[in-house]
Amino acid sequence: MIHFCTHFDQNYLSRGLLLLQSLQAHCAAFHLHIVCLDDFTHTFLTQQGYAEVTCIPLREVEKWAPELAVCQQNRSPTEYFYTLSPFVPLYLLRQHPHLDFVCSMDADLYFYQDPVTLFADFDQYSILITAHNFANHLLEERLKTGVYNVCFQAFRNDATGLACLEKWRQQCTAWCYAHYDATHDRFADQKYLETWPTDFTGQVKVLSGPTVNVATWNANRYQLHQKQGEVWADEQPVVFYHFHGLRLLSNRWVGNTFHWYRTRPQKVLLQNVYLPYLSRLLAWEKTLTQAGRPDQRDASIWSSMMKIFKAGAVFFFHRPDGMIYLNFNRFYQVYSSIKQTLWPVKSTFRPSPTTGAT
Repeated sequence: MIHFCTHFDQNYLSRGLLLLQSLQAHCAAFHLHIVCLDDFTHTFLTQQGYAEVTCIPLREVEKWAPELAVCQQNRSPTEYFYTLSPFVPLYLLRQHPHLDFVCSMDADLYFYQDPVTLFADFDQYSILITAHNFANHLLEERLKTGVYNVCFQAFRNDATGLACLEKWRQQCTAWCYAHYDATHDRFADQKYLETWPTDFTGQVKVLSGPTVNVATWNANRYQLHQKQGEVWADEQPVVFYHFHGLRLLSNRWVGNTFHWYRTRPQKVLLQNVYLPYLSRLLAWEKTLTQAGRPDQRDASIWSSMMKIFKAGAVFFFHRPDGMIYLNFNRFYQVYSSIKQTLWPVKSTFRPSPTTGAT
């Protein structure tokens, strides 16, 4: 059995539920440990009674790691979320010493194949990390946000795996902010991973290639197509897609990060990856709103349109069997140019990619 873990709040609960459903559909033996970052998330998941899920209140992790109290005070909610990355798997391995290994992952992943194949030879390693696989035109981004993406990583319950997590814990406690620090070459929780292959020589397995972590920053590296009802990248089936940066703005408008990474909207990517995911995501959003969670989408048409405009690019989710892709980046650039000319004040909403964000 594979033990997975993740952490999210009510804003990402719908994504976490889809992650769970994708595991239920493709992974025969797994258990998902979820650190719930608010009471609504914990209550809702507990009431669902999923046999494959263990819900852990955030306060239990914070009680185990008292240094988190200081971290919560000196960084933003998103940065605190990043800070938790090493704490969640380390907490599980310390609390459950019988576990062979634990795999931590982002809530906005979705599996299309059995992830057990990713651990085929993991018994020879103590640590597993996942590459960004940036498209060639984004190699400069790699220097800032990191060669590896904190989205899917595993740690064996041995001296090496625990030492790696303890070091990462100390690093994220000291500094974990959502900007690139050129002086110390660090970015959030991600850049720390770049030393692991040399720090733990021969003990780190790197997942790379078209089967894993397909996302907007690398989708154009591959020829996406359907084969036997499945999504393939080049000549391999996609194991999981990373829906980084997806934002529901209304029932029809959905923000994304295509413009950040200059991603070409391939037909298969829109119709066979995003459209089914969005349909399921909107269904869960409706269920969660009915269960008492505040609606995450803005009811104001004007406010929604401004968010759409500022997002730079959106999907127009028109009907269940199709969508229209619109790129507002050019309009945004014109607007910014006019605004800077008339009111030369630095824009406060220029998008800035944070590749490791869930």
